[in-house]
Amino acid sequence: MNDSRSKRRKDSKSKKAELQIRKLKAQRRRKGLGPNQEEAELASYLRRLFAFMVDQLIYIFFFFFYLIILSVILGKDIASNIGSITSVVIFGFIYFIPSLRKYGQTFGCKKAGIVVIDSSGEKYLSFSSSTIRWFTSICLPVLVSWLLIVIIPSENMLLVSSAIYILITLVTYAPILRTPYRQGIHDMISRSIVIKDIKF
Repeated sequence: MNDSRSKRRKDSKSKKAELQIRKLKAQRRRKGLGPNQEEAELASYLRRLFAFMVDQLIYIFFFFFYLIILSVILGKDIASNIGSITSVVIFGFIYFIPSLRKYGQTFGCKKAGIVVIDSSGEKYLSFSSSTIRWFTSICLPVLVSWLLIVIIPSENMLLVSSAIYILITLVTYAPILRTPYRQGIHDMISRSIVIKDIKF
């Protein structure tokens, strides 16, 4: 009887110790720290570019699929007018924002081996910070280029709006090359930093 109680106590202590180790590992992972690492490693330019390209490809597939459905429901003309802006909003709220808030990374970030964390280094981004980061990095370029097409309808406006989209995106991401913590405008506004992911 005593042996059985002693065994249960040992098992309980062992489970608690294992749970505590898991919690510590999770805390260190959120900070981008390995087992013997005291400072997180910033994500490289190539890793960030790769993550951006993967997420852009996911958005492109989503956009065309969404446009087809919208055309069937509302007609081709309405779908072409509102498709781009509504698709980026839906994409943001079902993919980008929840991924950053819950896991600190989108699918593109995961494949690139990087994590987005709060600038304090203590946690993933909040809902508001994730939303700000999505709006400045993805939604704003699409919104401005879409408004140009709507406000100034012209044969050449599609080309102009595409150029504006690329320009805003470049301006947003360019500071990554020069700032100490490799932060773009979207990182600075949302108070986030991008670090290399740690695998325990």
